[in-house]
Amino acid sequence: MKKRHKEPQKPRLYLAAVMVALAATAVVLAFTNVLDPVLLRMQVIRVGLPSLAELNSGVSIYDRNDHYVCTLRPDGDRKAIPLACTSKGAITAVMASEDHRFMEHPGVDPLAVARAFQANFSAGKIVEGGSTITQQLVKNLYLDPKDKSYGRKLREALMALYVESTHSKKKILETYLNVAYFGQGAFGIERAAQHYFNKPASDLTLAEGAYLAGLLKSPSVLSQKDHRAQAIQEQRNILNAAQQYGLARPDEVHQALAEKLNVRDVPIHNMKPWPYYMDCVLADLKKELGDRLWERNWHVYTYFDPGAQTIAQKALNQGIAVAPRGIDQGALVSMSIKDGGVLAIVGGVGDYQRSQWNRAMNPHTAGSAFKPFVYLAALVHGVIGPESMIQDAPLRIAGPHQKTYEPRNYDGSYKGWMPARLALAQSRNVCAIRVAQSVGIDRVIEAAHLAGIKSQLPPYISLALGSCAVTPLEMATSYATFARGGVYMPPQILRRIETDKGLVYSTFNSTPSANLPSEPSLKLLDCLTDAVRLGTGRRAYLNNVQVAGKTGTANDSKDLWFIGLTPEVVTAVWGGNDRNKPVAGHGVTGGAVIAGIWKQYMLGFLKEHKPQTLAFFTPAATGKTSKVQQYAPELVTNPADSSQEATTNPADSSPQTNPQATYNPADSGRWTYPDFEKAVLLNKTSQAPSHRASEPESREESGLNRFQQSEGDNPEAAGGRRAVAGESTKASEDVGPGPNAADPSEGSTAAEQTTSDTTTEDEPEMTRPDARSTIKEYNW
Repeated sequence: MKKRHKEPQKPRLYLAAVMVALAATAVVLAFTNVLDPVLLRMQVIRVGLPSLAELNSGVSIYDRNDHYVCTLRPDGDRKAIPLACTSKGAITAVMASEDHRFMEHPGVDPLAVARAFQANFSAGKIVEGGSTITQQLVKNLYLDPKDKSYGRKLREALMALYVESTHSKKKILETYLNVAYFGQGAFGIERAAQHYFNKPASDLTLAEGAYLAGLLKSPSVLSQKDHRAQAIQEQRNILNAAQQYGLARPDEVHQALAEKLNVRDVPIHNMKPWPYYMDCVLADLKKELGDRLWERNWHVYTYFDPGAQTIAQKALNQGIAVAPRGIDQGALVSMSIKDGGVLAIVGGVGDYQRSQWNRAMNPHTAGSAFKPFVYLAALVHGVIGPESMIQDAPLRIAGPHQKTYEPRNYDGSYKGWMPARLALAQSRNVCAIRVAQSVGIDRVIEAAHLAGIKSQLPPYISLALGSCAVTPLEMATSYATFARGGVYMPPQILRRIETDKGLVYSTFNSTPSANLPSEPSLKLLDCLTDAVRLGTGRRAYLNNVQVAGKTGTANDSKDLWFIGLTPEVVTAVWGGNDRNKPVAGHGVTGGAVIAGIWKQYMLGFLKEHKPQTLAFFTPAATGKTSKVQQYAPELVTNPADSSQEATTNPADSSPQTNPQATYNPADSGRWTYPDFEKAVLLNKTSQAPSHRASEPESREESGLNRFQQSEGDNPEAAGGRRAVAGESTKASEDVGPGPNAADPSEGSTAAEQTTSDTTTEDEPEMTRPDARSTIKEYNW
């Protein structure tokens, strides 16, 4: 038995002796400059360690007022500090955890390698590593950590020997502490101390230092709150090891073991400020600079507004937190109308590290937020005017294979003839379909693209109710086009890029383009003010500045929208979930939920940004002159030429039968459009399209029964009941027409579904875009 007990000692001692001999030889070669040819033959470069200035270098970001915001680096958030600014307790803990013989070995520790070999051999798997701090450093700086080959390990060892021969132990340890990853996005001991204990590294105690040192073993796991107990156990093991290796006195260890840790649980965006916006900045910089991005210390000036961003994050997080069950994510984009500068981007709520998909830059089903493009196309082409009468009555559209499409309103009722502006304000589905039929779906698509929608739009009649998928950035951009009287400006994040010497590398200006005629665009904007004063967006009403906007709700409240404008700022807000799950409850709509978030954001925004303009431009037809030339004077030689006043058919203003429709008494009194394919769809493909779509069931019917308030009425005087999200709302007559009354309903019920369920199987291409497939497509 004794002989068997001693046998394992022989190979361990033999291996240790061999490693010591090899290490000694390598050190001698290094000091005699004989190691250089060996390094070259092994494809190992002569490496040096970066200075503190180099570690702190990166891309400096400045806001719209040229104030410094932060520095972006390729390897994460870091602030490099001298070793003297790190507490003795933290240094002791790191050495006890990672390399207690750091001060004794020449870069490779033969005893540690032998010990790891013995442990791994006995366990039959890798349970212990033998790398020194120096080896870990060169691996992190110059090698691929994912490479597990013996060739990489050999290069690592040779590079570590070379670094030890050319740098002091102090410099090596200083660099290691500044580049080590401690989890939660914190690189370096200084950022880790601030993140976990809200103090500088110089103030860390031995107990706190041991906790941080323990995270180095598995930072992505041990840094999570769910693994806090495991991290504490690692801390205690390190403290005991510090005493065992003689790095700390017994009384110091005893005190550290008794110390109660106060580990902070803060979201990652507190470490890397405003990550969604900065991700967009980086994306634009990569397009502009390519491989040169990290080659020098660029100074980047943006349109970013830190105050607006902070308010936006707070409003969105608080609003989603109290939203009905099933709505657990959101997005917000806020933009300056004057120059197209993007002020704030919030791509999601909660911990950024757990949810980095930027929902502000990815598409969601538009719902009734798309309806303004339908009315815009009709206004531009003179099909209707704001006061044209549209019939809200049952509609049946004949399609191929004897299929029919029957759009319905949310409440299942029909209100007869109503002005176009009221139909848009109350978001009547049938009216939107009739307008789309009259102008043609191709023209609707054209108008949306000219306004700023870049996403692909399906050429089906259900598009009128928002069956397409668009991004919040697109919606904010296109609605800003309305406010500029048809002048489109692409969204801008970057303003200027300079070198570290102050030389301008490139500048970015949003080029205006008069894509749409002025007067129809401003008339649409005027109608959208009614949607806030009188319609589904009344929760977004503001007392001291004019507001225009539109709500949107997709099927089963899976996607909720509000896009609102003041004369200076446009903001698009989306809410929903990443699982494409229906939202339980009645009255869960964009007007009932998201418009409130928009208002909270704007109330905070306007406190910090006093508005200079309180009202929108007014269409020339009302007696005031359009000021569209203010945005693009070189594009509008004669403002009168660009107005293209929309003509109104006198027949539209009287309750006469629409000449397109025919009335069939034998068919339950429904209206039929036999020439639908020719007059409406304008599909240029040879295959006849299907007409029954699973359109978003736009739940945007306000409670108004009549168009009582005039332009000059005081909105504050109108009373009404405020509907609560999830609360069942009654018939339309229960809600008064005041801006403070809640949007009672703007989505669909089962009554809005088409009567023939068999048609859906024949037309899968017309169903609602699936958010899950979008996520998969973008590999999130």
